[in-house]
Amino acid sequence: MNSKGVLCGLFNALRTMAETDGIPLNLIFTMEGEEEIGSPQLEAFIQTNKGQLAADAMADFDFSQNTSGKVAMHLGLKGIVYLDLVCRGGKRGGPTETALHGADSAWVASPVWRLIHALSSLTDNKENIRIPDFYEHVAAPSQQDIRLLKKLAETFDERAFLKEMKSICFKYDRHGVDLLKRGLYTPILNINGFHAGYYGPGTKTVLPRRATAKIDIRFGPNMEPEEVVEKLRRYLLGQGFDNIEVRVRDNYPWSKTEFSEPVVQRMLTAYRLHGVEPEVWPMATWTAPYFVYSRILGLPVAAGGLGHGGRPHAANEYMRVAGLKDFEKFAATFFYLMAETD
Repeated sequence: MNSKGVLCGLFNALRTMAETDGIPLNLIFTMEGEEEIGSPQLEAFIQTNKGQLAADAMADFDFSQNTSGKVAMHLGLKGIVYLDLVCRGGKRGGPTETALHGADSAWVASPVWRLIHALSSLTDNKENIRIPDFYEHVAAPSQQDIRLLKKLAETFDERAFLKEMKSICFKYDRHGVDLLKRGLYTPILNINGFHAGYYGPGTKTVLPRRATAKIDIRFGPNMEPEEVVEKLRRYLLGQGFDNIEVRVRDNYPWSKTEFSEPVVQRMLTAYRLHGVEPEVWPMATWTAPYFVYSRILGLPVAAGGLGHGGRPHAANEYMRVAGLKDFEKFAATFFYLMAETD
């Protein structure tokens, strides 16, 4: 489960190691329960306790196998900015005190249409971001990343990948390395939700006084959250959308670890000792606060684990019992490998 099952399996493995040969290395744990709301306390905690968190590497464990048993191992995560865009009636038009009857839209402008037009202006019909200079600091994949992408393309099953996402086709008409580069290294702007006016049963004609959209923007090296927010705000003002409020809910910077790092190589060895050859992804499209380890503490980060779980954040979230057992053995193997000296 996301991530209670993994945490249970980790402590099961450590308890067994402690009761047999002992745990052969020193471990420092950082645990927090706010990742789903942007980890608002974590960065400050890490900054305050840097002296007590000195280590050689950081590992984050999860069930990393899909339904067919394939493992994906990611070396980097995109950054994210999560925002609310709010448009209210006022000097630019629209009701100022309360919603009006729908017939009044003959005379009074709609904040809903205004927000829709603002959102529509942010991307083209292929969802490329249209904000000027938005891509100026986007880092191209390194030569090592290109080598990993070429190897990944040899086993990357596009149909199975779409099936996992319950989708029929990709948004880009690309394949192989070209598709992987586009998905992993290009910033994306996603509309998570839109709220305005009446949406209950039956009919009710209203002219809303307020409309809100929730969006997230994801980006890789070398972009930063502050830069993303500033460019969005400047663009909206320049397009005349000065009555749209931009509220930043939360954000994470990106994180990246090199393939050659010992912690990455030992995690790869742990997989192989259990008969699994993982796909190595130089970046991932999802986000987590790995940056506090890689960019504040300067630690290489490896993430992974055997086992399968599914439907995270949704009803009927699950994990497989057999996978939990495999994960516990994997975790023990990884710790013993990390304890070996060069």
